[in-house]
Amino acid sequence: MRGNNFRGRGAARLMGLALSSTALVGLAGPDVAMANDWTGATSNDWFAAGNWNPGTVPTAGDSVTVNSNSPMPTIDGASAHADTIVVGDSATATLGILNTGTLSSNNAVLGNLVGSVGLTAVAGAGATWTNSADLTIGNFGIGS
Repeated sequence: MRGNNFRGRGAARLMGLALSSTALVGLAGPDVAMANDWTGATSNDWFAAGNWNPGTVPTAGDSVTVNSNSPMPTIDGASAHADTIVVGDSATATLGILNTGTLSSNNAVLGNLVGSVGLTAVAGAGATWTNSADLTIGNFGIGS
């Protein structure tokens, strides 16, 4: 009895189809949001790239984590954007949206994990935070 060891034209076509399908799946995959973590390395200014890891200010498609108060990130006088923002993932963190500063996000969590505290202050004429989807205040931590 003759076994199939995957040789010949049929096997070559099958292998080519498998490789093409794999390549197309890779091309059609979902866009992956960039994760931006607040470091506060240079100041409290949300818009300073040096305050973020990996060194870029978040945009509307990015996931943002603020997990430090050292110093507190401040959005003041301009518009900030994020897809998802977590304030207080595993530690205590505060976000300030002040004066005419605005933040727009799709999803937000204040106080994510056990032991965390996530606080956000929206203060001043014209300061706004618009969150269009899920807002969780105190997931397993404390949020305000």
